[in-house]
Amino acid sequence: LAHAGLLDPTRPGLLLLDLMMPGLSGFDILAQMRNDEQLRYIPVIMLTAASNTLTKLKALELGATEFLSKPVDPSELILRVRNTLVFKVYQDRLANEDLLTGLPNQRVFTEQLQALLAGARQGHTALALLQIGLDRFKQINDSLGHSAGDRLLEAIAGRLRSCVRRSDTLLLSRLEGDEFGVLMPGIESPDAADQMARRILAAMSRPFQHDGQDLF
Repeated sequence: LAHAGLLDPTRPGLLLLDLMMPGLSGFDILAQMRNDEQLRYIPVIMLTAASNTLTKLKALELGATEFLSKPVDPSELILRVRNTLVFKVYQDRLANEDLLTGLPNQRVFTEQLQALLAGARQGHTALALLQIGLDRFKQINDSLGHSAGDRLLEAIAGRLRSCVRRSDTLLLSRLEGDEFGVLMPGIESPDAADQMARRILAAMSRPFQHDGQDLF
C-alpha cells in the first residue's frame, strides 16, 4: 500500500498493518485512515518488531485496534483477528441498523439516497421515495406504554417487509420515531411508486394485535 487512499476501492473488513515498510510508516497510513470518513472505522492490527511502550502507545492513540509484536505467534494472530472481526460485525450493526426493527437506519438511508440521486442524474433514470408516518402512534405510547409502542414498530417493520417482492430492488428503512422510508431506484414510471404505496396501505389497514386489543 502506497497510502491509505488505496483502501477506498476495496474497503477491507480488517487491515494488518506493519509499522516499518520500505519508504513508508504504518503510523502515516493509520493517521490518514482515521482522518478519512470512509476508512476511519476499519479495524487495524498493527504488527511491529518494536516492543517499547512509546511505540505501542502511539499506535493506540492513532486508533490501532490491536498491537502485536513480531515475531507473531500464528495462534495468537488468528485469535486476535477472529475477535476483532466479531467486534466489527457488532460495531457495523450499531452503525448501520435500527436495533429495534432490524431495518437499515437513517444514516444508511441518507447515504443510499444521495448515491441513487447522483446515479439517476447521470443515467437519466427515475427513482421514488416514499415516506411513511404513523397516525396516532403517540396515543398508543401514552396509553399503553413505550413497550407496546416498540412491539408495534417491530410489527410494522414486518408488514413493510411483507410488501417487498423478491423482484423488487428497494431499500426499506426506519428513519426516526414512527417514520419509515422506502427508496425505489430505477422505476419505469410513477405507477410503480403508486402500486407500492397502495400495497403498503393495504397491509397497514389490517389491525395489529396487542394483549388481545386491536390497534389501527
